Parts: sequence; structure tokens; C-alpha cells
Amino acid sequence: MLRFENISKKYKSGQFALENFSLDLDCGVVGLLGPNGAGKSTLLRLAATLEVPTSGKIFFDGQNIVQNPDAIRAHLGYLPQDFTVEPSLTAHEFLSYIASLKGLTGKVRANAIDDVLTATNLASVSKHRIGTFSGGMNQRLGIAQALLGKPTLLLADEPTVGLDPEERLAFRNLLSTFGRTRLAVLSTHIVSDIDLIATQVAIMDRGKLIAFDAPQRLAERARGAVWQVQFTHREFACIENTFSLSKQFRLSRLISKAEGISATVLSSDKPFCDAILEEPQLEDAYLCLLHNII
Repeated sequence: MLRFENISKKYKSGQFALENFSLDLDCGVVGLLGPNGAGKSTLLRLAATLEVPTSGKIFFDGQNIVQNPDAIRAHLGYLPQDFTVEPSLTAHEFLSYIASLKGLTGKVRANAIDDVLTATNLASVSKHRIGTFSGGMNQRLGIAQALLGKPTLLLADEPTVGLDPEERLAFRNLLSTFGRTRLAVLSTHIVSDIDLIATQVAIMDRGKLIAFDAPQRLAERARGAVWQVQFTHREFACIENTFSLSKQFRLSRLISKAEGISATVLSSDKPFCDAILEEPQLEDAYLCLLHNII
């Protein structure tokens, strides 16, 4: 459905946001994982035809959208990272405007607006001015406008920013339903946002693709490199700086209890004499791949 073929994006500074990037995507929920500056937002802007690549091709349903951007725009829902709206408009007025831009009219437009307001739990505040919205409400409005018109391709850049835990859960459920028959691509650096719902995960770093697979298979790649270690509070205080300085192992998770610290340590070799192998998670594989531990 969506194909990136040897895409590069080079800016005037000479820096590459993406370099020789290739990826084929089909129906499902695809998570783009990577640190800030990995190229995730650039990739989504290119797919949304807001920017053009320096070189390479992008295909949607077999059509080159670099040459013919209209081939994707009628099928696209897009949520940018910094979603802002005229604050004097009501939510309903804004969505009506977006629906008109998407070519929706009459009863079809009215039903489409009602559907997305309900899906994002904004129906009760649809007549309120956007300037009175909280950050989470504003983000839900961004999700609502991206879903207008039932797009077959949804691109969402950091969609859960500002959402509370309940709203994040509702959005994940919405994405799971969407991805059954369509393609949703969301970028994030929060692994938990996609761990449970993504059918495929692309891990990016410095403009390049370093891994692409199902979440479970990616997690399995870290097997044998995830260790649990118990420390007293004093022991951990003495070696804490070691984790930031070492190239051999990294700290993944910490659980602090009254009796001490339970640490998950990533290392290709046993990092401490009393370390015990732990079941790997997607977050572990992500960190291992980023830091060349596996």
C-alpha cells in the first residue's frame, strides 16, 4: 500500500534527515520508533506530500506520489506533531471546515463529523471554543480531523502527546480497529504506545532503518541480552555512573523498593556475577539495537 524506495532527504545545511531509506508497508498498525532526530517526522511529512524527497520514490497503491501527490491526498488522514488550530473556532466549526476541504457535503459531512466527535469523546464539547480546550482535548481534536472521511491511510506524528492514560488507551483501541482493514503509521519514542497494538515496528536512527519486524520477533532478538540484577541502595549509588559510561551494557528499567533496587541491565555478556536472564521486551530490543548491544 505504501512504499518508500531509496528515499533521501538532504537539507541546505548538508545534513541528511533520511538517507537511502526503503520500507514497504501494508494493512495494519506500523509504529515508527526512534530517538529525536531519527527522521520519523520527516518520513511522515514526505508520505503526506508536505515535502518532497531529495532523491528516491514513494508509491501509494502503485502510484508515484512524488510525481502525482493527488494520488494519496484523497485517501489520507494526517496528524502533525505540532497540531494547532484557530482558537476562536468551535470544534464543530473546525471539523466542518476540514470536512469541506475533504469534499464531504450534506448529510455525509454531518454524519462524518458526528462519528469522529464520538470516537474521540468530544461530542459534549463540540460547540465550545477551541481556545478553551486543554492540551489533551486539543490533541483529540487533531485525531478527529485526521479520521474525517474514513481515510485508508492514517499518518500520526506523536499522537499521544498530552493524552491522559485513559485517553491513550482509547486511542490505542481506535487504532487497533482502524488497522484491521487499513494502514496506520504512527511515530513515537514511547515504546508502550505501540507495544500492544502494532503489527509491525520500524526502528530508525539518524535517518536510517535499523530494524523492521513484528514486535514479538523484535523482542526475541534481545533474548540472552536482558538481565535482572538486585542491588542495595548503597551498592547502586556506588555504580550508578557506570551505566552511563559503559559501552558494554545499558540500564533499561529500575524498580526501587524499600529493601533495594531491581535493575534490568542490557548486555551481550553477563554483566554481574549474580545477574539472572530476564524475558526480553520490545523496549529492551529497541535499546539493544540503538546501542549495538545485539
